[in-house]
Amino acid sequence: MKLLFLSLILAYLSSHFVSASNEECDLGLKPQNIQGFHYVSKSGKLSCRHLEAVFKDINKVNTLTLHLLNNSAPETHILFAKEGDNAYFDRGLLFHFPQQFSHRDMFGNRLGSGATFYEVRSIATHEYAHRLYEEYIKERLQHESNFVEWFELAEKHTRIKLALIKFEEDEEKVQRLNEERIALNKKLMENEKLTSFSHLASRYHEFVADVIAVYKFHDKSIVTDALTPKYYDDNFRTGRTSRYRLPKDAEFMGQRAGDRQNYVESRDFESYSYELNERNYGEPHAFYFKVRRFVGRHMWPEYKDIEAKRRYLTIIFEETFNDLLENFSNPRNDIDQIQLNNELIGRIQKRLNR
Repeated sequence: MKLLFLSLILAYLSSHFVSASNEECDLGLKPQNIQGFHYVSKSGKLSCRHLEAVFKDINKVNTLTLHLLNNSAPETHILFAKEGDNAYFDRGLLFHFPQQFSHRDMFGNRLGSGATFYEVRSIATHEYAHRLYEEYIKERLQHESNFVEWFELAEKHTRIKLALIKFEEDEEKVQRLNEERIALNKKLMENEKLTSFSHLASRYHEFVADVIAVYKFHDKSIVTDALTPKYYDDNFRTGRTSRYRLPKDAEFMGQRAGDRQNYVESRDFESYSYELNERNYGEPHAFYFKVRRFVGRHMWPEYKDIEAKRRYLTIIFEETFNDLLENFSNPRNDIDQIQLNNELIGRIQKRLNR
């Protein structure tokens, strides 16, 4: 969710077939709104397996959500990395995720084995969901001139990133684009009101993106599982990995380990083990932990019930936006996180009771 900058390598892959891992990927599954996809690691190649799976997942997510976007999927670009411990949406047109998602501690040491292929897909789905929710907010604010300029600048920021990838070997052009990028970043940060709005919106973004991911995979714990390191256990057959969570008092990282796992548990739509404390208070990803539990308990459709998922997502999109707008227009510094969770649950509950 941060406005991150990437100046790695490779140009557009726009032909009907793309070379990846010594095989040819058929792009017939590519959603129409995916305008570009780029492999940005200096080693390895784009995996057809990942590419085709992500395309299928995006098509299914579009089926669940495009009624909220005038049945038109927004322009989107994807950056694939070989390996990493981070994924993000740039608040413009682009999301980034690694084909191999690893877990690392505060010192950069690898923790256990990485996320499974299935879990990596859920991470990509979460990031694409950000793109959809941002487009929804944009459409709802299209008559507010200040917001329109903000979204235009964010999209321009993405296009500069893409140009830097495309013209990576042209030093003069790269220098000029970097100057544009720096000036644009400054302009984006100059408007404190809109920066505040963006920060406030992030907590709703993370909640909605998680909802779409768990609905798509019909798994209340898929996001938590994807972010949880897995360790080999002698009690399991060779090759099996344990799903045991890291203990909250893990000694190898002290309190930081407990905080990290506590934060990861906040993303689960079923578990109630999350503990709010002063170190994770207000963290956007974990903010609406109670609302996640409410959705997992009261808004969990059957696996193949597409209409129920669409109906629930309509309520969630509309009521999170209404809550966002109200809290932005009437900031209340004396209201704590638990009460804000309860207020959003109340909004959603009223819609369910209609």
